[in-house]
Amino acid sequence: MSHETTNTKPTSKPVLQDGARVQYFSYDPTSDMWVTVAVVEAVAAAKGVDMNELPPLYETGIDPDALEELFDGETPWSFSFSYAGRSILVEGDGTVRVESSN
Repeated sequence: MSHETTNTKPTSKPVLQDGARVQYFSYDPTSDMWVTVAVVEAVAAAKGVDMNELPPLYETGIDPDALEELFDGETPWSFSFSYAGRSILVEGDGTVRVESSN
């Protein structure tokens, strides 16, 4: 897999759901790009910052290699965790949900 950017795309404008600001992003699950890069890109876009301003996932208690091993582009799965002050839900279909409390 490559460390290049995935060009993660927003699939919705931010909306309020149960008092939280939620935005959905998608990446191509059939590409050879890393899902971890897609997560960082999505969070950066949701926060309105450059992805280089965010801490590496491994510094926040998320094992990037373990997350990559979950992803095979075919098996349905989802994984949720906190990162950079946001609640993240990643799904095997290429959906990344970024939620922040207001």
